Amino acid sequence: MFPYLKANKVMGVRGFLIEAELSDMVSGCSIIPNQNASEGKIVVLNDSSSVVKYSIDVPEDSRKVVRIKYSTDSNTGRIGLKLNNSLVGEVGLPATSSLNTLRNSKEIAELRLERGCNELSLYSIAGPIGLDCIQLSTIEQFDDDVVPDFSQAPCRIKNVGSGNYLWFDTVPPILHKEARLLPKKDTKTSGLLNLDFRGHVYWSISPFGCDSLNMCFEVKEFRLEENAPIGQYSFTNKNHKVWVILPDGDGYYRIMGKDSGLFLTSRLNDSGEECLVQSSYAGSDLQKWEIIPESRTTVKKTIFRYGTPESAALRVYDSYKYFDWFSFVGKYPPKTSSLLRGLTGNCRDEANYIVYMCRHLGIPAAIDYTPHWGNRSMAHSWSVIIRPDGTSIPFYMGHVPGDTLNYSHGYLKPKVFRHMFRLNEVMKNDLKH
Repeated sequence: MFPYLKANKVMGVRGFLIEAELSDMVSGCSIIPNQNASEGKIVVLNDSSSVVKYSIDVPEDSRKVVRIKYSTDSNTGRIGLKLNNSLVGEVGLPATSSLNTLRNSKEIAELRLERGCNELSLYSIAGPIGLDCIQLSTIEQFDDDVVPDFSQAPCRIKNVGSGNYLWFDTVPPILHKEARLLPKKDTKTSGLLNLDFRGHVYWSISPFGCDSLNMCFEVKEFRLEENAPIGQYSFTNKNHKVWVILPDGDGYYRIMGKDSGLFLTSRLNDSGEECLVQSSYAGSDLQKWEIIPESRTTVKKTIFRYGTPESAALRVYDSYKYFDWFSFVGKYPPKTSSLLRGLTGNCRDEANYIVYMCRHLGIPAAIDYTPHWGNRSMAHSWSVIIRPDGTSIPFYMGHVPGDTLNYSHGYLKPKVFRHMFRLNEVMKNDLKH
């Protein structure tokens, strides 16, 4: 049901988005308005004669996973995929409440694209199926054991093609500036960077010795397209600020954006300055990087450490995007198989989902106390990861493990109880203040 959860593979979270109504060919379909669609329209595949075709150009042979944003009011909705006229597969789609209600699918197929132009066809087997867009995400083989722990020392990151180094501009104003590449300077700390471990296979890139600035490299404006610029901004643990470091032979690395699945690339801007963009991997030396550690060991500390349960739980965090919340009014919670198949439910079901997925990966997890919303009288459920020493760390749907200060939580005093089934007098008195 979740083929990539345990696999030694890593993929872009969103990837490149193509609108269905802007595809190269729409046959036997109808295009109708939909206020929930990304561009206000969906293509409805009505029956087996309905097909949507896309042309996909890639600079090198590559693998992509396909996700779709869709709707179907049929309990037997099913869609087929062909790549270059060869069958890729046929996939059942869980029903939505109506054709107006859209949801994101899981990975429905893995494509092996050939260098040059490829044709992808989506057709209805049983419908109707409303199609908003498709997302193509890069997927790469990854082995945790072949990438060192870069968080142990600051480093410099050198572009193999140009010979220049990644550089932060820390002269105010510091935000929104484009990332630059400059020659190495003779001073000891200029150009030094921290690679901060963000769990599983993820890293953020920040300037060394500037912890109070909380800066990092990010894809500007959450953009997904080719040649989108890389800038510097405050770190907030969002996917467009996080990177995957992939070995590329000869001691060099490729650096892939977690959100877009595109790779850091050196380019000259309109002013002739060397800057940083994201683009599909084409084997160019301008997309290869040498990471040169320094001997000093004073580095910024983050919540994640190699080999910890909360680090491994980032795999579960990445799967939450498939879960749709709704207010469940039934008397009994769904059984595990129904919950994992339907991927819908309320906070109790979200917490159960987290626990089931963590335990599937061998990560100790449980339902424990609620660290927020002590001012609310209604029930709530919250999941936690159990550390080796027996302590717990909150892990709530949609937030990384240990995140208890997220902006979405409006009241920071805990819900208490810890399944004691009695009033906690200490907390009751605390809530008066």
